Amino acid sequence: MNAPSLFDNIPEPPTPYVAGSDTSRERAIKEDTTGIATERRQTILALLTQAPDGLTWREISHRLGWHHGQVSSALCVLHKQGKIAMLTAKRDKCHPYVHPAFFQAHADELIMEPAQTRAGRKNEAINDVLEAARAFCQTGLGAGAIRDALRVLDSLDE
Repeated sequence: MNAPSLFDNIPEPPTPYVAGSDTSRERAIKEDTTGIATERRQTILALLTQAPDGLTWREISHRLGWHHGQVSSALCVLHKQGKIAMLTAKRDKCHPYVHPAFFQAHADELIMEPAQTRAGRKNEAINDVLEAARAFCQTGLGAGAIRDALRVLDSLDE
């Protein structure tokens, strides 16, 4: 029997993919449905438990033989979930990521939440509008939620 992991009972977020790329989106969906994405995240998390100074995507890529997209998408999800943190310092023009076991040693240089680009905020706002509109169509309730979501979306264009 396998021991429980940090990923048990936590819904897996979808694997990031390159917007506008059908092949990237299809790869992400396939890796999510087959469990490959989860395995990658667990492998990287285990690797980071052995790296007190953290590892960059390049270092992880070199050690595991994975390409940039495979490593960076796993790091992105782990970072968003709060399972790892990025350091402010850089090595070879890349930020290292550290396991929580080493957070205290790097307390002054932790970036706990990934930066979100303007495009990312806009996509999130669009999704909020769509969710509110769907709920409104199904229930006839929630016009205020649509108004609020549209207000956020409009503010991003200013």
